Amino acid sequence: MTKKDTTIQKSPTKDRGVFVWYGENQSLLALTLAQWREQFSTKYPQAVLTRLEYDKAKESELAQQLHQAVQGGGLFVSERLIILTNFLKAETKGELAEEIKRLLDVLPTKVYLVFVEEAKVAWSKGLPAVIDKLIKSGQVTKREFNNLSASELEQWIVGRAKVEGGNIPVSVARLLASLVGNDFWQLKQE
Repeated sequence: MTKKDTTIQKSPTKDRGVFVWYGENQSLLALTLAQWREQFSTKYPQAVLTRLEYDKAKESELAQQLHQAVQGGGLFVSERLIILTNFLKAETKGELAEEIKRLLDVLPTKVYLVFVEEAKVAWSKGLPAVIDKLIKSGQVTKREFNNLSASELEQWIVGRAKVEGGNIPVSVARLLASLVGNDFWQLKQE
């Protein structure tokens, strides 16, 4: 069971990493990812950020793009953040899944892969099963984004206000939470 995490995770501190982010609260996931990318770009201004989205009809092309994103970058680029949306849907025996498995074994330093899944993940089948073994061995970090309870949402709003340099009373956070709910893009705008 994954612990419910209501904080914004800091950008990677290890010299490389593989992360799987998924769950029903896609707005919190997207907000966290945007903040993570911003922190990464600030920490590594010369870094290359690549975002690829899964398309079953383009698996072969995506395998090549993924390989290039991991291995390429140029003379003055060492850090790379690669965001892979819905890649755990890849055909188990296809070229893309094979490239992912190969990369998981030999990921270069200063390369960070973030798998972002928009749907429920079936951890017992295919590529997710391979990644689940790596999660259990500590080689991959998994984070589930669930909807927050009313009290967790209030705490998030109060904490977010502090991060933004403001102060919001709990009663106002409670009202905002009841009006907006778990829509974190809307909460950020408020």
